[in-house]
Amino acid sequence: MQSAQIFLNQKLSQGHQFVHQVGKLWSVAQSIRSQMKITALRHPLSYSFTGDSLIGTAILLLPSITSKVALDFLITPEIVRSWPKSVGEVEVRARVIYGSAEYVLSQYFRVERADLRRSEARLTAAAKETVGSALGEGYLGVWLQSCVDVAGQY
Repeated sequence: MQSAQIFLNQKLSQGHQFVHQVGKLWSVAQSIRSQMKITALRHPLSYSFTGDSLIGTAILLLPSITSKVALDFLITPEIVRSWPKSVGEVEVRARVIYGSAEYVLSQYFRVERADLRRSEARLTAAAKETVGSALGEGYLGVWLQSCVDVAGQY
């Protein structure tokens, strides 16, 4: 009888742990969804999955220089497991889709016009600086702020 009670307590403990983990994952998903919804208020946002990672892509239209830039935010399983502490570790990558952003950056930063990767690296650095400064407590809207900071490069 006592061994049956111990077995039952172990199963209940495992059940509580499972429910706790599901609840935590649900909260993380809601937080990431909130980031996406806030960003989508100003910039078109899409998402895709690559393997076990989520990529949120914000599109920035820069009318002053007639350019289109995409910011990719990569959410990996490691980031999800330690959210919100890991919000500053989200990988960010900027891509110039079209326009004169490459040319304007080359004038502003004195780089060769043909070196698009270096221009994208500058935009990526601006976005990473913003995301990297986010704290676990005050991270809501950090993706939108990254978009604002990248657009502010012009």
